[in-house]
Amino acid sequence: MPNSGKLGVFFGFSTILMSQKTRKAIAKRIKVTGTGKVRRWKANHRHLLRNKTQKTKRAMRQDHGLGEGQARQMLNGVPHA
Repeated sequence: MPNSGKLGVFFGFSTILMSQKTRKAIAKRIKVTGTGKVRRWKANHRHLLRNKTQKTKRAMRQDHGLGEGQARQMLNGVPHA
């Protein structure tokens, strides 16, 4: 049987290009800014806050930029960002 390299042609239906799925766990944790930078929110700000200083809690309110290498890894998991 001749194989043209396309499985869909062999089985008699048209081939559909598959799109890459978004990793929802990553998409919920990062935000891409208008300039293309990747931002993330800091951890440890949900509970047990009375043990943390006011300075620490204030610092955790700010989001944090990712480095170039980590940002590239995160964007691989979120193809439509």
